Amino acid sequence: MFFFEDFCKRVEKTTVEPKDIEKFRLDIKKVIMWLGTGVPLLLMGLYQGYMFYLNSTKYAYLVFSIIFIYLGLKHLKTIFEFGITLNLKEGKIISKGVDLSFDDIQSCTLKEQSVGKSSRAQVVIDIITKEKKEIIIPLMMGRKLIFIAILRDKLKNRFRIVKG
Repeated sequence: MFFFEDFCKRVEKTTVEPKDIEKFRLDIKKVIMWLGTGVPLLLMGLYQGYMFYLNSTKYAYLVFSIIFIYLGLKHLKTIFEFGITLNLKEGKIISKGVDLSFDDIQSCTLKEQSVGKSSRAQVVIDIITKEKKEIIIPLMMGRKLIFIAILRDKLKNRFRIVKG
């Protein structure tokens, strides 16, 4: 809770001169974490596949190989897939599966909540569109303060911060 209140104070003080197109990628800590698990899983899967190649009678090697390769590729996919682009020239938020105009946003809320299966609370942007769709963007990217400051400046009275 203390972190979020401090983060909100820093957001309120932040001023930014944005470019026409701002790109936000995964935070370096998250990249290292996903690479640190994805690459070893992929290597273990390849090793298990090689062991199956040498001992083609033991199908357990093949099963473990498929599982490890699948998990490793899933982790690597997460790294390269995450990205949010703010196209300020056209007034859009562009991400995987989301192409949202600033005019279509009814409200945008910065708050702390748990996302997905995790019980740990994290800072998120909760966007409600005029069609009553809810889009939750977890702030896992680098340059979070700049991202939030741009949204705050562009959305003006539709942007709010919910503390506590």
